[in-house]
Amino acid sequence: MRTQKAFNGKGASQPPTLGTQGCKEHRITAYETVAGDVLFGPRTPNEHPTVGKLSGINSTSWEQWVFDSVSETGSSGIFLSLGRDASYYFFGQGNLHVEFYALLDDGTKIQELAFVEASSVYDCGDFVASTWTSSSHAFEFRVPKDAGAGGGGSGVGVSTFAVRTPKFRGNFLLLGTAPGHFPDGALRASAGSSSTQLASGLHMHSTIPAAQVRGNMTFKGRELSYSGVGGHLHLWAIDNWFKIIWGFRILRGSAGPFSFFYWEPTSRVGGRVPHYTAVLFKHGKKLVSTQATTPPSHQPQQGGDYVRVSATQHGRGARAFVVGRPASTGHVVEFWSAGGGHWRFELEHQHVQVQMPFGRDTGLAVFTNRVFGGEVGGCQYLGSAFSEEADFPETLAQWKIWLVYGIGMVGQMKARVTSWLSSLGLESSN
Repeated sequence: MRTQKAFNGKGASQPPTLGTQGCKEHRITAYETVAGDVLFGPRTPNEHPTVGKLSGINSTSWEQWVFDSVSETGSSGIFLSLGRDASYYFFGQGNLHVEFYALLDDGTKIQELAFVEASSVYDCGDFVASTWTSSSHAFEFRVPKDAGAGGGGSGVGVSTFAVRTPKFRGNFLLLGTAPGHFPDGALRASAGSSSTQLASGLHMHSTIPAAQVRGNMTFKGRELSYSGVGGHLHLWAIDNWFKIIWGFRILRGSAGPFSFFYWEPTSRVGGRVPHYTAVLFKHGKKLVSTQATTPPSHQPQQGGDYVRVSATQHGRGARAFVVGRPASTGHVVEFWSAGGGHWRFELEHQHVQVQMPFGRDTGLAVFTNRVFGGEVGGCQYLGSAFSEEADFPETLAQWKIWLVYGIGMVGQMKARVTSWLSSLGLESSN
């Protein structure tokens, strides 16, 4: 059996060296906006996928960089979201929103929400780096070109991100184990294909679909280490989530030599239109990729790659009762290739990281998972995964938008917002 080269995360205890001298900087300050349209990237087929896609911030378009990880046992997780988005203007703290969330093995939850004063994204050719800073918080990341190509591509490189807040300090390394891809599964861009659009108005690039993640953290005087799997996703859109999307389901997992990514948003544009993208890798080599604008049927298609995802309502998995669909304990993900291959993976929820009711049988839930599976009839492997389900209401009160940032993977606790509203003499409503 082939095994992956060990990644010990050497250097994770040190802050990353960004090395941005001589790079092209795109800097935006907290209250800086433009009127009218902004340039909407990518601008060239071969630009770095992590480089900023919007020329500025206007009243609708937004952009987000996400780093996430689940531990190898599924008992803990790390999440960092950095966004340029004017949706939060009514709080009077600017348009640069950063969210960090950590679930520790002992059940401790760390949540850091910050509006920073400035963000810079540096295009350095072979890599992209970024800094997000205020007087009390600092966040950084560095992503080399082809950062996800650890499975055999020529651009093997280690990505980094760092978190500095009054409560928490952490440095993390990501070694990509599968190549980055577009929504249609293409690994390389070309002038005539490889669109970044996943659903109407919603764009993405899965820059690091799978990675080994190592980190060192300091919290309340405790020195902690972290080991898991995860990735990096870059998102940008023409309007806020509640204008373009009804809901979504996201799955990302790794088990043995296999890694997979699945995202199924339902568009509000033109009615309730489901879209999905899915990709499966083995040792970093793509086995299956598919994209469609109709939900998967119950039977595999002939003559092409195919995926089927179904929720499970049995077993011991953790449940969350905040979405309109029946509460699930996990998922079953199956892939078929045009050549006749068949792979199956079972996900079981381990912990509910976040659950947010929006009212009227809508809401969002985030889980850590254990995964078991592989090729049908072949060796089966144990691993871990991230999953999220969301159903959005027809409209959402402004105060509740505070709870849902970016793709909704993580948000502030409702109690904190309710307390804040109460202190202002305001009432929350569904």
